[in-house]
Amino acid sequence: MGTEAPLDTAANRGVTGALLGWGLALSVLLVLLSAAYSTLEVSRARRDLLALFESSERTTFLIGHIGQQLSRIRLFLRDETNQGADPRESVEERLRPLDATLQSSVEELGPLLNADELRIWSGLRPDVEWIRADLFKAALALERGETTLGDSVLDQLVSDASEVSDRLASLNRLNQQSTQDTLRDADRRLRLLRAVQLTISLVLLVGISAIWWVIIRLVRRQRNQLVEYLARVEAANADLDAFAGRIAHDLKDLINPVSLSVATLKKFPESPERVIAASERIERTTARAMALLDSLLTFSRAGRAASSDESCSARTEVQACLEEFAPLADQLDAKVELILDPLHDPRVRCSSGLLQIVLRNLIGNALKFLSGEGERLVRVAVRTAGQDCAIVIEDTGPGISEEALPRIFEPFYRVTGTKAPGTGIGLANVQRIVKAHGGHVLVQSEVGQGTRFEVLIPLEREGASK
Repeated sequence: MGTEAPLDTAANRGVTGALLGWGLALSVLLVLLSAAYSTLEVSRARRDLLALFESSERTTFLIGHIGQQLSRIRLFLRDETNQGADPRESVEERLRPLDATLQSSVEELGPLLNADELRIWSGLRPDVEWIRADLFKAALALERGETTLGDSVLDQLVSDASEVSDRLASLNRLNQQSTQDTLRDADRRLRLLRAVQLTISLVLLVGISAIWWVIIRLVRRQRNQLVEYLARVEAANADLDAFAGRIAHDLKDLINPVSLSVATLKKFPESPERVIAASERIERTTARAMALLDSLLTFSRAGRAASSDESCSARTEVQACLEEFAPLADQLDAKVELILDPLHDPRVRCSSGLLQIVLRNLIGNALKFLSGEGERLVRVAVRTAGQDCAIVIEDTGPGISEEALPRIFEPFYRVTGTKAPGTGIGLANVQRIVKAHGGHVLVQSEVGQGTRFEVLIPLEREGASK
């Protein structure tokens, strides 16, 4: 097909080459990112393990040191009891360096523990502090020469210190177990990292293949879209040809009677009856031609963007349109019902003139097609439907067949068997006007049961000019 030629141009080949190049560059970038990620993860894992070893070693040392310091202080005081105090320096002064070392280890230990270890240490630390206090109590007793009291306190601390030592040993075992668990977790992470690296490599391999596949699909889709677009252009040209042909046919049908009437006037200029008949025929034909041209002008303008500054009252426009068609309703002996919401007068984003074109076409059609029907009723309702105003026109006319329903909005389409007058472009105008204002036209119909049109037009925005 000639329409496929643009697909073989150098520009299209250049676009395809660029897409392939970008796909390859993206694949290389993914490989580099994967390698960088793996390196960073390994480095981070090594740092974490080193920090873990250092923290675990320090924690083990501090726990052991606390127990050792408690024992050393207790033994120091026991020696002072057995040997007697040195008169040159008080017992408390000689005890303070040992206690300072103990206190430093106690303060340093807390931040190194995890949550579970910290809970145990929180219960154990008060006991350590209590033992320290009792040791100073024993030291003061020895300082005052109260050896019996000092011995009593030291004897009591033996069992307490033994219990604290056991609990410190338990804390140390928990720390070692936690360290082992962390090491196992680190090992799992490294194994997972290796698995991820392998997976990423496979994914990249598949990804590169997928990129090529997507690019090929994209090129094919662009080709199909272009072919489809050209088909739509050709269809639009065909529709335009048909549209122009229909207009030419209708105008020719209108001009023929005028030509015949002009010939009659020339042939019988002195016959009043023939002159009057020819003049009336020219007048009727001219009116029909003007109606057709007005409809075509409305159709050409209906699809233009609607002005957001224009609005009108749907109730007022419907009432005005019904008043206009009141003589026709009386002539057809038709009943017209108007249903309004007494609490709301919805204003729509549409000019009064365009809304009147919509209403006159729909209400006029509803009345025209009642001719010859047993029940002649047209019901019009105006209500608010969310963010839209709904204008519903129902009639008890002959209805529209299911086959014809999808085509009623086509220009110049007329339902088979229709005898009511019209240009065949009224419903096309209705749809174009409503769509241009962001609305919709819904239709339901059944042969012998009548037709229901529902026009949905957006309501006026709050604060907009009325």
